[in-house]
Amino acid sequence: MSGSVKKLIVGVDYGTTFSGVSYVFSDASNVSDVEILDSWGAGDQYQRQVPSRISYDPRYTWGYDIGNRELAYCWTKLLLDDHAIETQHDDGNLRKYYGAGFKTTPKGKTATNVVADYLKFLYSHMMRELGRKLSEEILAVTPIQFWFTLPALWSHRAQNATLQAATRAGFGSRHNDEIHLVKEPEAAAIACLSGLTAKGPSPHVQAGKIVLVCDCGGGTVDLASYEITSERPKLSLKEVCVSEAGKCGSTTIDRAFYQLMRKRFGGVFEKVPEEKRGVTSKFMKDFEAAKKDFGVSDHPRNTRLNLKMQAKASEHYDDDDNEVILTGFDMKQLFDPVVQQVLGLLQKQIKATEKAGRTVN
Repeated sequence: MSGSVKKLIVGVDYGTTFSGVSYVFSDASNVSDVEILDSWGAGDQYQRQVPSRISYDPRYTWGYDIGNRELAYCWTKLLLDDHAIETQHDDGNLRKYYGAGFKTTPKGKTATNVVADYLKFLYSHMMRELGRKLSEEILAVTPIQFWFTLPALWSHRAQNATLQAATRAGFGSRHNDEIHLVKEPEAAAIACLSGLTAKGPSPHVQAGKIVLVCDCGGGTVDLASYEITSERPKLSLKEVCVSEAGKCGSTTIDRAFYQLMRKRFGGVFEKVPEEKRGVTSKFMKDFEAAKKDFGVSDHPRNTRLNLKMQAKASEHYDDDDNEVILTGFDMKQLFDPVVQQVLGLLQKQIKATEKAGRTVN
């Protein structure tokens, strides 16, 4: 196929907790031309990501369509690298907070099977949305390059499993469509650096400079150091040392929050039905919003989360309005351990870069 043929470049970020899709035509000249799918069946809300969850019984469904009472298989992505070495930063005590489907598979199915099933849902929805946005006629005649992002320390076994799952799901099945793999930190670096040069040359993006990328996700944090080998006409990067990674993503904060709730309310919190306090509940969705808002202000206000339970009025609970009360200090206490773990990974990555004879600019 001629290199001059216009293609559609589609980025697929299959994440531990959430997944997303972006797209741009190959003749685009600016990073601002990249579009992000924001319709994932979340009711009347626009969301840039969809939960990486799938349910088989009683309904075969996925993402936002899974009900609070349905068994959701989640964090399956990490099972693709079942020989990964546990690190001091790994967070290995989450099953009781995410339910029976956490990091496990249904009987008779492998992790690759489950990921393929999930990606089949994602592929079908994505192609339907692309057809709606670009027109079915244009989509039918446009070759697509799918770029799947992978964790920095993904083993060859896990890379092959990801590729196999994507192929089974339908990616690359059309004539002239292709599947490619790219490390998550590299994809993040290209996106960030391209943004800096969108309006012209930048002193921060020059050949020979060393950049360090820290990609903080829901389940994992990935770091990598790259040398900018060329900036024009195409940005090119070369990895300069071994990458760092740890399973200390933002869901670690969720676990700490559950622990805080149990410490403050004990059995009263435990008696709240799972669908009212679990990972898919409105309670946890409100907490997710609070996490995103935290740090925006130097003087954070108290956060109030609606949850009806048989708790007495206290500084932590308003029994008139059925609201859990979190102070700015509470939120800081939830964030600090994770931030410290990420800083530890950053220091290790900086030292590894220096050991390779390079300095982060």
